[in-house]
Amino acid sequence: MEDKSDILYLAKKYGTPIFLIDLNKIIENLQRFRNAFKKEQNIIIGYSVKTNYYSEILKKLFEQKVYPEVICDIDYEFSKRSGGDLSKVIFNGPAKTEEELEKAIKNNAFLIIVDSETELDKIEKIALKLDKKVDIGIRINPKIDFKSTFIGNTKLGIKKKYAKKLIENLRNYKHINLKALHVNIGTQIIDIKAHAQALQYLLNFSRELKNDLNINIKYIDLGGGYASETTLNENGLSITDFANEIHKIMKQNNSNQTLIFEPGRYIVEDACYVISKVISIKEQNDKWVLLDISANYLVPLNTAKYKVEPVDKSVKTEVYNFGGRISYSADIIQKRVKFPKLKEGDIVLVRNTGAYTWSWSANYGDLLPPIIIKENNNYRLSKKRQTLKQVYRSKCV
Repeated sequence: MEDKSDILYLAKKYGTPIFLIDLNKIIENLQRFRNAFKKEQNIIIGYSVKTNYYSEILKKLFEQKVYPEVICDIDYEFSKRSGGDLSKVIFNGPAKTEEELEKAIKNNAFLIIVDSETELDKIEKIALKLDKKVDIGIRINPKIDFKSTFIGNTKLGIKKKYAKKLIENLRNYKHINLKALHVNIGTQIIDIKAHAQALQYLLNFSRELKNDLNINIKYIDLGGGYASETTLNENGLSITDFANEIHKIMKQNNSNQTLIFEPGRYIVEDACYVISKVISIKEQNDKWVLLDISANYLVPLNTAKYKVEPVDKSVKTEVYNFGGRISYSADIIQKRVKFPKLKEGDIVLVRNTGAYTWSWSANYGDLLPPIIIKENNNYRLSKKRQTLKQVYRSKCV
């Protein structure tokens, strides 16, 4: 999305802010990810639906035979309505309800990733009632040399010693088949050895289960967490660097197990943009530019990499902080950016807005923007701007 005239045309036609999705870029990211791992004989690519569940994104990915990776009924239903194959669902999440589990089991989910012993009990009860066999994975919280809030946080996953006890007890569950070990070690990962370490940890555990319990693990699920290709490139990396490290570990272990990947951010983050307008400029010691897009949409997660870029360029530059228009101190988009001098009414482009924006959006302080689809260099309106009447009906009545 580089063409100044296109940006200004869209801003004039639809007003601002606008959320723009480049479907060709999404498929380009997916194909790059697949090609990076082509050395592996057996791989499955899932898409982390929670990252961005807008229907046109899901439809395009499911056309490419991507597996839906879901964490709740919202993800599941949106996948179903967008053409996802329910027999390919990978159902993740630390606290699934019995209703969610029953729906997934009825529709023959590919894998249910178990996060606790009580979840096993629920699955067994439902499977007995439905007379079904259920394939599961166990989410492991690994002990590896990588700093992340995902590791050591016992809300997410099961530590190995507890997981092994749980697996030993699987003989008491007649309707459950253990097929996979799963891990998810973080987000915005730019350490190319991180996933390789996690893989080695799971392969070691898989070997231990084979030797001690005669259990064969078919799938090694490495989850997601990869930074976008744009972020990787900024750090002198590409997804191929991750793939090479993983291939090295698979070869060293002489493993032919199927690898499962569940990218989300990598697929969509740099394929979506916000076109926004300058509402006001505060000239103080720090210069603040307040835009008409806010934290109700550009959620201020510490993992977000929003990047504001100019549309019109002038010779004179300033150092600006960019924020949104709502009364929330964390409504900050990007700080200390050297930027062409701006005035009220100027149009800017915000990059890297595809991950955890639409799916986390709310009406705190503002309406949600329209969604424009870019495909094959053509633009079309996919979703109209939200109205006050719609918000009132959903929030106040």
